Amino acid sequence: MFMAVLFGHAQEETYSFTLDEAIAFALENNYSAINADRDLIDARKQKWETIADGLPQISGAVSYQNQLIQQVIQLPGEIAGGEPGTFVEVVFGQPQQVNASATLRQKIFDGSYIVGVQATKAFLRYSANNNEKTSQDVRKAVVESYGNVLRQKKALQF
Repeated sequence: MFMAVLFGHAQEETYSFTLDEAIAFALENNYSAINADRDLIDARKQKWETIADGLPQISGAVSYQNQLIQQVIQLPGEIAGGEPGTFVEVVFGQPQQVNASATLRQKIFDGSYIVGVQATKAFLRYSANNNEKTSQDVRKAVVESYGNVLRQKKALQF
């Protein structure tokens, strides 16, 4: 019995809107309108992703190597001007080494890129039109519902 009273009380919340407020509320909370807005945002992001593929791409890398133990090779002493039968220890390489590289890539001409940019622009126009259509449909439904409510109020007053 207690739960029925709680649920019954929760259902009694009422709202009072002007027509403009009702339209704004519906556009903000209607799932179709929300999804249409998200689709438009995604289309804009996809357009910029496609355009960014044709912009110059710069990549770089840096590596550092520290040889804690270097390889030592023993060469015959005669090579270094020493006495025959002796050996000279020679270390090859550097104890520390840094390498850096940078790469710049630019598309000069790519037909698929041009077609892709045109397709994303068409998709963006489609998404904008779909968003506008959804907005108009929600407005129409709210105006019709609002009119029905006003008619009912007027009919109940008589």
